[in-house]
Amino acid sequence: MLALAAVVYVGGRFVFSPRGRFVMATMVLGGGPDRVRPILESALARAARDLNLPPPYPQLACEADSAGQLCSTVIGLTPGVSTLQGNAQFTRRLLDLGTELLSGQEDPDGTVTLRFRAGSKVRVGLELVPAASAYDTTVTPAPGMSQVEVRGRLALIVDDYGVDRALSRRLAGLPGTLTAAVRPNLDNAKAWADEARQAGMEVMVNLPMEPRDYPTRNPGDEAILVDLSGREIRKRVDHALDQLGPAAGVKTYMGSLAVEDRDVMRALLEELRDKGVFFIDATHSSYSVADELARELDIPHYTVTSISEVDASRRDAATIGIRFDDLVRRCRAKGYAIGIIHAREGTLEVLEGELPGLAREGIVVMGISEVMKVHELE
Repeated sequence: MLALAAVVYVGGRFVFSPRGRFVMATMVLGGGPDRVRPILESALARAARDLNLPPPYPQLACEADSAGQLCSTVIGLTPGVSTLQGNAQFTRRLLDLGTELLSGQEDPDGTVTLRFRAGSKVRVGLELVPAASAYDTTVTPAPGMSQVEVRGRLALIVDDYGVDRALSRRLAGLPGTLTAAVRPNLDNAKAWADEARQAGMEVMVNLPMEPRDYPTRNPGDEAILVDLSGREIRKRVDHALDQLGPAAGVKTYMGSLAVEDRDVMRALLEELRDKGVFFIDATHSSYSVADELARELDIPHYTVTSISEVDASRRDAATIGIRFDDLVRRCRAKGYAIGIIHAREGTLEVLEGELPGLAREGIVVMGISEVMKVHELE
């Protein structure tokens, strides 16, 4: 009888332990994100407390991907806590649950990206960001606002600015300096670029480039295609820049195949180097050669991550708000962040509610060229 009681006691303790709850969620209750996420967030909170990181503790945002659901978050480390320490503590807590470490990578700026498998349906993505460098200064975030000490520089690139005319114009009126990414093959592209500049926005070229599923998805006239000669590519890049007038940089529009072609990207990036503008790769291609070639050619560049895609494939304000919070966490942690947004009602609802308060806190929306300076310094 005593032996049975002991078995029940030990079994009960396991079932209600973090590992037991995780096993139940993944093996008995289906393993979906609704079941698994609270257990994972509890483990992440324990790791954060172990490191004496201040609240709010990490919260996971889940979205569908090719392997099921990816639940991810950005974790800003404090001065005195290295990414090595953060990596060890968060990894230990997740492995204690029963997750499996899939990969780990450290970027040149010290950011560590980790991936875990949490059962058959969920993967976990952590981005551990070193404490921000000091680039503090004092600015007036928007007309009518008091000066603030800058604690974070946030670039918000409005993808395909001008396609939805009314919403694009409403975005232009938000606090700070947003960046309008205008497609040169859009009707009245020059007029939209001029209007954005007159509204106080910064302008960049949303450069049409060949995607993997071309011609099913067609970037339009004068796009950068992989069968073009280097001379023609440079000519089209030059024409795109001329179409819009003064532009701070160039961002990919589609382009998942073009960024994987070394000859195409060399011609494109050499033209941008000669023009003195930067390049942003927003394709998410695992085989992109843009980063390697941009370093070789010494061109300022930035690779967009999933955290940066604030409202991709999302329209409801609640989901967009979660992704925007992730971007702001990165901004607080690193001192800067770059986000891609679209002219959508849900996006406007989130930004209209969040940006004034963030500006008073010192998280200021600045033009992409200003934020890229900080990125290049790091």
